[in-house]
Amino acid sequence: MISVIVPVYKVEEFLPACLDSLLSQTVTDWECILVDDGSPDKSGAICDAYVARDGRFIAIHQPNGGVSAARNAGLDNAGGEFVAFLDADDRLAPDFLERLAALMETGVDLAVCEYRRILPDGQPYVDGEDDHIGEYLIDADIADGGEQTPAGLRLAVSDAALAELWNTGVLNSVWGKLYRRSLIEEAGLRFDTDLHFAEDMRFAAGYAARSAMFGVLEKPLYLYLWREGSLTTAPKPGMLRNRYRALTAVAEGFAEAGCLKAAAAVRDRLDFLTPEPFLERMEDKADRLALLQEYCGLENYPRMLATIRQTRSRLTYLAYKTRSPRILHFLLGAMLRRRGREGGAV
Repeated sequence: MISVIVPVYKVEEFLPACLDSLLSQTVTDWECILVDDGSPDKSGAICDAYVARDGRFIAIHQPNGGVSAARNAGLDNAGGEFVAFLDADDRLAPDFLERLAALMETGVDLAVCEYRRILPDGQPYVDGEDDHIGEYLIDADIADGGEQTPAGLRLAVSDAALAELWNTGVLNSVWGKLYRRSLIEEAGLRFDTDLHFAEDMRFAAGYAARSAMFGVLEKPLYLYLWREGSLTTAPKPGMLRNRYRALTAVAEGFAEAGCLKAAAAVRDRLDFLTPEPFLERMEDKADRLALLQEYCGLENYPRMLATIRQTRSRLTYLAYKTRSPRILHFLLGAMLRRRGREGGAV
């Protein structure tokens, strides 16, 4: 059986389509644990309606504790051999569970598929004429040394393989994958409730480092809803600090497991951490200043500054070198506006 864990909070508009995608799966041996995380809208009632409709749905109602607490509650109540995480505004292709379970049956510990961005009406996200715009494609380089089977690619875990998986973004999220529940429990893995951003990568990387074999299916079977106002498109102060903490914890975890190449790959991402992608989508001046204040206070600032000096213009480097949130706010604002007009890099 497969346990599908769905954290639920303020998603009444999207939740029915998500749960209907489970009802449309080509395999029937699954349970869905719906964790209503104190949602103030009708999401909890929708959960109860699906429980009444199909006994494979299980509803847990708890006070709001965040997505990590909700996923932990799901893990505590899961009974399946395999575990999948599904966000309540996303959907699954009909053969998601069947194909990833078949890959797990080849002896892998972690089965991963590609994903496709969709719009709220279920249509593919399109931007331009490229058929693959909005589609996350797993880098073919990870296939080096792997074994192709009818179910998908099998790849032995190694330091180099973990580094490659990290660099291609496979471990950035917990969804789009199947896990062995026995391995989760043996390792005592749970989500860090003190992290409110990038908690996914800490769990996924921690699990991957304890795995013996990966499975990769080069098909976009996870349907990721792209919408304004979601966590990924509405940045807030605190996100940079949380991302920094999560990346640091991932690097330390890889290093403790003896995966030094993977740890170095994570630290490289730390060195390239900048506030600009967040600032571009923040409208409130106080929020922007708060974000820059936390960025300037990061322990890794000297290394990030060295990277900026090597890879960016002198004007950009001088702006960051001040380490002043107000000066950075003024200069970065001007550069981001220029970039928006010219369509180029700062």
